[in-house]
Amino acid sequence: MSTTIASVCEHCGLPLRQLHLSDIGPHYCCYGCEVASHLLGKGDDAGARMAFYKLSVGVVLGINVMMFSMPLYVESLGSFFRQGFGSSSYFDLLKWLLMVLSLPVFFLLGMPFIESSVRNIKDSLRSNADVLIAIGVTAAMLVSIFDTIIGSGPVYYETAVAILVIVTAGRYLEAKARAKASRTVEELGSQIPQQASLLDEDGTITEVLVAALSTGNIILSKPGEMIPVDCIITKGSARIGEAMLTGEALPIDRHVGETILAGAVNYDGLLELEILQPVHSSFIERLKELLIESKLKRAAIQETTDRVAAIAVPIIIAIAVGSLGYWWAVENLRAGLFAFLSVVLVACPCAIGIATPAALWVAVTEASKRGILFRSLGIVERLTSIQKIFFDKTGTVTLGKPSIKEIVAVSTTDLNSRNLQYIGAIASLSSHPLSQAIAKEFNQAGSFSAPITNVSEIAAKGISAMVEGHIIRIGSESFVTSFDSGHRNGTTVWCSIDDAIFEISFEDALKAEANEVFQSLHADKYETMILSGDEQSVAYRLGKELNTDAFGKLTPEDKARIVADEANAIFIGDGFNDAGAIGAAEVGIAMGSSSDLIRSEADVILFDNNLNRVPQMLALAKQTMRIVKQNLFWAFA
Repeated sequence: MSTTIASVCEHCGLPLRQLHLSDIGPHYCCYGCEVASHLLGKGDDAGARMAFYKLSVGVVLGINVMMFSMPLYVESLGSFFRQGFGSSSYFDLLKWLLMVLSLPVFFLLGMPFIESSVRNIKDSLRSNADVLIAIGVTAAMLVSIFDTIIGSGPVYYETAVAILVIVTAGRYLEAKARAKASRTVEELGSQIPQQASLLDEDGTITEVLVAALSTGNIILSKPGEMIPVDCIITKGSARIGEAMLTGEALPIDRHVGETILAGAVNYDGLLELEILQPVHSSFIERLKELLIESKLKRAAIQETTDRVAAIAVPIIIAIAVGSLGYWWAVENLRAGLFAFLSVVLVACPCAIGIATPAALWVAVTEASKRGILFRSLGIVERLTSIQKIFFDKTGTVTLGKPSIKEIVAVSTTDLNSRNLQYIGAIASLSSHPLSQAIAKEFNQAGSFSAPITNVSEIAAKGISAMVEGHIIRIGSESFVTSFDSGHRNGTTVWCSIDDAIFEISFEDALKAEANEVFQSLHADKYETMILSGDEQSVAYRLGKELNTDAFGKLTPEDKARIVADEANAIFIGDGFNDAGAIGAAEVGIAMGSSSDLIRSEADVILFDNNLNRVPQMLALAKQTMRIVKQNLFWAFA
């Protein structure tokens, strides 16, 4: 039996010598590959790190290029360099210094654009946006180097360097966001339990890996546990928290025959669940697919720029070649070559690279002062084409947490402050989110120190106890009372103090600014719609209050599909379940309270969670693009 194995370099993939079976761990063909592997890592993380290292070098050298370029344009500094010993020789030396500083930036940051341009033209005989950057930067460098060598004429090193640094900075942010999103998506699975309690036919319970479960298996779910796979309830009932899936803050009663998705939390019931599909086909996996599709959609947006470039670049080159031929015939080759490079340099990307970013950067800076973060300059332009705005409900339009809406005395006894303290004290003993909301609200009535005895909590039912001779019950209607009062409306909790019965209803209250924001958007002719995972009746009431359309009982896939069908739409959300819709929108907006996953997918982040930022952002985008069009007109004119 052989004791050696074939292996390849962990970093570059080159074949290595035969290794012994005892050689455990990664292997490298050279020390350089080992250093690079540890420094850069693999996948999207490696790309983000490499982009950062290149950008860092470019920024450091670029700052020096900008600094040493100032004497060429600032008269007071220029006169200092021209006076004294050597006269203009210091000026010539300055140009040589700029060339030395700029060339590394050109090769480090510019070569990827040149390689991309050559590859694209070779493969598809079409020019893309990278061709514009490659031609403009190369032209600027060639003109500058030529003028530096002959000792006369202007140089444009700072223009070439600035364009490369700005564009590469954007590419770096994209790479970083992609790497972060990839990591977060992979971490989604880690939130799901890796083991489950398999219930055999003979009633025995065995702890097994979730990955080993198959369709039709029965598992047991205990109070407080997260559901590991998509399944259906075959026995028991419980209040299920689906905030991770639908964004809905309030738990929902689930009974036999109802479906529960992986990632839901069983708050208070003992459930027997039949698995509907294996873990690799679960909701979490479908969400990953939605995120991948959203990334592909963003790539399609870039195709619009490439199609424009495919037409514009040949025209620019034709004009430049015509200029070369004309001036070569009229004067000489040097004049023709200079005319060729001048046309290319001015046409591409002068107005786009200077006039447009100047206005956009001002807009981005102004937005940041208001707590609005744009992930790229292009988002400002995309906002001006928006016609429809989709809102998630929970945590976006509403506060995202249950609050007491109304207390109804079913019996004739008044609910005084002491009774409120009783109910708050008992509710604080339960971990149920609605009980905690009651405890937080009622304990504000004052401190409570009386002894509590005979505490009993029944899963999926409620909690009872005795305080100062009074029997207190908090929970479902059947737990507290033996009759159907007909008062049920939305999410409710029933309470009793001896024979007195009370019904407490909950709501997820609107944000204070919501009405004003929707009125402002409607006045500006924007269409609005609320997409919610909550019950349709709840969504309908909210839509009626805000004078907008609203749809409930929507899955993350439903939201993403509805948003994707609208060409010029915004989606604003904050929940884990909103990632697909945010990615599918023309502009995806995340609230500042969102998770890392949502923020990494979003084009815009509203850090202060204030909905007023939405109309402010749209107005700023329109104003900015008016200025951009003015800049472009004068630049081309």
